[in-house]
Amino acid sequence: MSVMREENCLPKFSVVVAAYNAERSLGNTIQSLLDQDYPNYEIIIVDDASSDRTNEIAASYKCNLIRLDKNSGPGIGRNVGVKAGSGEHIAFTDADCIVPVDWLSRFETRLRDDTIVGVTGGYSDAAADTFISRYMMYELEKRQKNLNGRCRCAITANLACRRDAFDAAGGFPIYYITSPASSKKPYHGNEDNELAFLLTEANGDIWWDTEIKVKHVFRTSILGYYKQQRNFAETALVSLAQFPAMLGVKMNYNGSNTAAQLISTAVIFISFVFLFFRPSIALPALTIFFLLHMAINAEALISIARNGMGFLGTIASVFLLFLRNCAWYAGLARGTLFSFRIIAGRLLSNIPAKAKNI
Repeated sequence: MSVMREENCLPKFSVVVAAYNAERSLGNTIQSLLDQDYPNYEIIIVDDASSDRTNEIAASYKCNLIRLDKNSGPGIGRNVGVKAGSGEHIAFTDADCIVPVDWLSRFETRLRDDTIVGVTGGYSDAAADTFISRYMMYELEKRQKNLNGRCRCAITANLACRRDAFDAAGGFPIYYITSPASSKKPYHGNEDNELAFLLTEANGDIWWDTEIKVKHVFRTSILGYYKQQRNFAETALVSLAQFPAMLGVKMNYNGSNTAAQLISTAVIFISFVFLFFRPSIALPALTIFFLLHMAINAEALISIARNGMGFLGTIASVFLLFLRNCAWYAGLARGTLFSFRIIAGRLLSNIPAKAKNI
């Protein structure tokens, strides 16, 4: 049973939202933050040099607004917001999320445990009612189903942590694939799990709370979904190059069958190509491995079917899952290239200056 505290004894939260061209969703996000039942918090919106009405919309609400001079990426934006805040706890959500009214209250209850440095959770629903959005929601729900309790992953759309732990971790990591002078902004994409890794290295654990969920605006187009999944795979690989110790940590929630997913997808793709040359061999292989692909994704497809997507929606999801796996391959290829750059740069930095000039 939780212990009740007087309002003036409750720790202050600094809620930080980094926003870039978020005019369509930011108003709903801020309003949900203003509706919190928790009494002691501040809202800090960091406009990452948006070119739309993001700054104007944020300025119309009761919150602290910071506008960056140039687009710098979410990591720098969030770090700037944290530095501007005064709360002993920090909460993060995205500019396309809607948080529940007891969001901060639930975070505070969990953070009373001194062994917990952060609290995170998943999504309750898709804010946009489109086929792609609902598919993404249910497919992600399946991958997150085994998360409950202590973990080493995080979602910055739904995260709170102690300020002292955040400071000790150095905040969101900022790094460049090439030199800063030749890069428009730092590399980013997996900063959620990079921060989780740094937070938990020495400070304590992150708690995945299945009761703390936010509504999220998922991608609404097939192309947008493909690019997102490609970036997920790419940035996960780059994170391992930047932080090699992450290799030994179960960080994500992609499930245990990722290798099987990629193998079946590769065979399906190769079989499809060989249909034009050796159909007698390729067609049986294509059929067998497509059925295997469906079996591997059976849990996700059952979840999709049970949530009212219908027969046609479930069949369409089979092809979307295949597209997702193809996107992972594309992302792994890009991630490998970027990872080699990071590793090469690290090796060159360890070579004495005289040796470089030989």
